[in-house]
Amino acid sequence: LLPNWAGSSAAAAEVVSWHGVALGAAASMQLHHPDPVAARDLIARVVSEVDRLESVFSLYRSDSALSELNRRGVLVAPPRELVEVLAECDRYWHLTGGVFDPTVQPLWTCYAAHFSQGTTGLPPASKVEDALRRVGWRHVRFDVDVVAFARKGMAITLNGIAQGYITDVIVKLLTDAGISNALVDMGEIRAIGGK
Repeated sequence: LLPNWAGSSAAAAEVVSWHGVALGAAASMQLHHPDPVAARDLIARVVSEVDRLESVFSLYRSDSALSELNRRGVLVAPPRELVEVLAECDRYWHLTGGVFDPTVQPLWTCYAAHFSQGTTGLPPASKVEDALRRVGWRHVRFDVDVVAFARKGMAITLNGIAQGYITDVIVKLLTDAGISNALVDMGEIRAIGGK
C-alpha cells in the first residue's frame, strides 16, 4: 500500500483523505472526523488491515496465501478470511449455476500470455482446451483445515469477490471505531452515512 495523505481545505476541515493501492488497484478513503490526527491514526489502522488481508488474497504477492495455494495446489491451515471468501464463492457458484467460477485463473493466464506477445486473434484452441481442463469449481475442496485442488495445475482468482470482502471489513472497522460518515473504495465502493 502506498499512502498519500491529503488534509482538507478550511471549508471542509473535518474531511481527511487517503489514496493508495489495494490488491493492485487504486484505493481511497475519505473520513469525516472532528480530529484530523485521530482520523489519520484510524486510517493507519485501516491501511495495516488492508495489508494483512492482501497477504491472504493477493495474486500480486508471491507470499500470499492465495499465491501459495495456486502454486502448490493445497493449503493447510488456511486463513479464516480465505475460508470465508471461498464459502461465499461456493454460494455464488451455486446461485449462478456455475457462471461465477473463481477457478478461471488458468484460462485468464492463457489469454494474458497470448495477448502479451502482441498477438492478434484468439489463442490456439489446444491451449484454451488445456486451460479449460484445469477450470471447475467442483474440483475445489475446502474447510477450516485445508484447501485443495483435485486437478493438477488449477488456480483460483478471487478478484471478483475479495475487493468487496475487504471493503466490508474496512467499513466494519470504521463503524466500530465510531465513524458515521465516510467513503471507502478498496476496489468496491461503500459509503457510511449521508455526507
